[in-house]
Amino acid sequence: MASLEKKIKKLPHSPGIYLFRNKKGDVIYVGKAKDLSKRVSSYIQKKEFENPKLSHLIPLIYTVDVIRVASEFDALLLEAKYIRTYLPKFNSIAKDDKCPIYITIPKKDKYPIISLARKPKKENENILYFGPFSSGRIAREILRSVRRVIPFCQQKNMTAKPCFYSQLGLCRPCPSWIEFVADESQKRVHTLLYRKNIRYVISILSGKSPSVIRKLKSDMKKELKNERFENAQSLHRQMGELLRITSIQYDPFHFDFDKDDILVTTPPQQNKDLETFLRHFFPDIGRVSRIECVDISTTSGAYPVGSFVTFVDGIPDRAFYRRFRIKSEFLRDDTGRITEVVKRRFSHTEWQFPDVLVVDGGKPQVHVVNEILAIMHIRLPVIGIAKKREQVIIQVNSVFHQFILPFASPTLQLIQRVRDEAHRFAHAYHGFLQRRHLRDLQSI
Repeated sequence: MASLEKKIKKLPHSPGIYLFRNKKGDVIYVGKAKDLSKRVSSYIQKKEFENPKLSHLIPLIYTVDVIRVASEFDALLLEAKYIRTYLPKFNSIAKDDKCPIYITIPKKDKYPIISLARKPKKENENILYFGPFSSGRIAREILRSVRRVIPFCQQKNMTAKPCFYSQLGLCRPCPSWIEFVADESQKRVHTLLYRKNIRYVISILSGKSPSVIRKLKSDMKKELKNERFENAQSLHRQMGELLRITSIQYDPFHFDFDKDDILVTTPPQQNKDLETFLRHFFPDIGRVSRIECVDISTTSGAYPVGSFVTFVDGIPDRAFYRRFRIKSEFLRDDTGRITEVVKRRFSHTEWQFPDVLVVDGGKPQVHVVNEILAIMHIRLPVIGIAKKREQVIIQVNSVFHQFILPFASPTLQLIQRVRDEAHRFAHAYHGFLQRRHLRDLQSI
């Protein structure tokens, strides 16, 4: 148990899945976590267990393996994959005559309808099963995320009019519309389009999102070439949404548990691309591993806060997240608030410095951060990302370089993920201060 506790202390504060093994090396439980370190530690720290399953599971744990992933979406799919692979004893539902939930897609139907189902004892070879998932809520959460990217139908019975979700753009083209409303010239085209969407969904659920991205990008180029700009814009949005939910710097299904050190993962390609990109402006830059991002959150100037988030090799490391409440009441603009927060953060020399600093903002924000770092004698590449057109900004000496990077650029994807996480973290702290103030007012 001592060696297990020692290993758990070294686990990363990042999303992923964990596998508990017994002395024989058999996988006895697979779970997912937003924070691997906190989640796995919670099992070992408990002395008493209300859940009978845990009281039987904990004494059998001999070691733990983990896989870090970039998003909770990846963790959900990867958890289901390894439960299906190992069939762990403690992942089975306790004797209540229920089976885990699966996402099912019929292969040979004219209009395949995606649904949730309990898996029968004998599999139907004409149905694809994705899962198992521990609850219907998790399976529905996955389908909601995918449906925002690739529309599909869940209406079991076709009627003479399109389903309600077709009005929301979540079922397009609707099988009911194709079958009962479309004329013969439209039917074939839209039937093929619907089946194409189903193939995309199958690829995403199979962990092959990169191939869907490539196909969407290819289709978008064709639409632009033919000057069908609305179609191209729709495909552009789909690509962005898929990139957001999957964070595709690597395929989470390409791991081998037979390797000696399960915690060693291949450095994400995004970091390498960012490193190559920055070397054009900072020739002496070393390996880019640690990235920090600063963001400010406020509402009409009230309760301004700042946040710093840290990504290591493309993965968020929450152990190094920092938040600051702006102390000066006279700072009315973002540049002044960023000045205070950056000074306070880099005054902590005991905290490890990043290889790159990302700033949520444009030229003014990048300029003021570079000035502060110069005064503090800190040499550090600074990247700004402006919300308008997601413009990337770099200042070298007094010259600003501005770029509109391709949407599928790994460099842009990484910068966007880091920026979005900093924004989320700062906004969460700002919201907490607002709620606390309202509670204080109510108690008076």
